[in-house]
Amino acid sequence: MSRFSHDEELKEIFDSFLLELPDVQPGKVFGMPGYYVEGKLFASIFGSGLVIKLPKEHCENLIENEDGFDHFAPLGNNMKQWVVITKDDPESFEDEMDLILQSIEFVKTTIKK
Repeated sequence: MSRFSHDEELKEIFDSFLLELPDVQPGKVFGMPGYYVEGKLFASIFGSGLVIKLPKEHCENLIENEDGFDHFAPLGNNMKQWVVITKDDPESFEDEMDLILQSIEFVKTTIKK
């Protein structure tokens, strides 16, 4: 049993548009839904937010300058290349598609060929 929780309604929403992207596969991370590209995690659901991986500087910029973005620190430790996005309207997460695509491309650059 996972010590972390996620919103099952969000999973359905995220699945509806993330799993339509090329090469995106569903999976689990710490018992929560995760989304992978070429075997590497690029996004997951944590509580009522979407967590995505981006370069550290990009995460910091979003946190400092945009509403709804925060550090991802699931165990109290800030994971510097991850940012959590929260929205009042769950359907509006799809508005972050540019960032999601940037996350996928960033993760692809970290894959050893």
